[in-house]
Amino acid sequence: MTRQTGKIFIGVMRHGETPDNVPPGERYTRYADGKVLTSEGFVLSGHNDVLLTANGVRQCIEGGGNMGRYMEGEGLRADELSVLCSDLPRTRLTHAYATLGMGGFGSLLPPPLYTPKLCERSAGELQGWYRDVAIKQFPEVKKAFSDHTFRYPGGESLRGSGTRAGKRLVHHALTYGRSILAFGHQLSNAGAIDYLERGEVTRHAWQWKDRMTNAGFIVVRFDLETRRGTVIFHS
Repeated sequence: MTRQTGKIFIGVMRHGETPDNVPPGERYTRYADGKVLTSEGFVLSGHNDVLLTANGVRQCIEGGGNMGRYMEGEGLRADELSVLCSDLPRTRLTHAYATLGMGGFGSLLPPPLYTPKLCERSAGELQGWYRDVAIKQFPEVKKAFSDHTFRYPGGESLRGSGTRAGKRLVHHALTYGRSILAFGHQLSNAGAIDYLERGEVTRHAWQWKDRMTNAGFIVVRFDLETRRGTVIFHS
């Protein structure tokens, strides 16, 4: 899988668990200080600088180990890959712990290229709101979870965030012809996968949302000539 064959791998991982995506009523341990708290509900994180939970760190180490073994099993060399990462704190931490979980393979990876193009879908004026509160006050926000064209007030649609993330991955692939490990977020990743497959983000992007679990990853075989990809694995 190189420029010579015309095909590369693009592996896309979601960040680990954060306080914002712990189900309401469940307890979690805040990694920064070890304090045990109870979730008050899902939060529209968007571009929030939220960190990982202790469980999220564990997920990243395990997920990184799984991703590293998969890449090694496919015959990929770590020093021949590119690593791209959202520049938000939760994904920076995910990259660090996932790389640790990869062991020797991870130690040979090149430094990550941090980019805002892989950031999560912006929730605009509702960023940081509890999801249930946002829906109660603004019922039309329900469309944000079923309509790929719906934009948060002052924010983005699934189509918008997936397109910017997908274009960034394609640009890097075409420029360097190297397989890529990318660290991002649930919705922007889901949209990017659809973009890699179809050349645009469609309603089919939703099928990848629930498969983009905490510290889970999806692998696309991408054809540099046709500029289209095929999903070949998801954890």
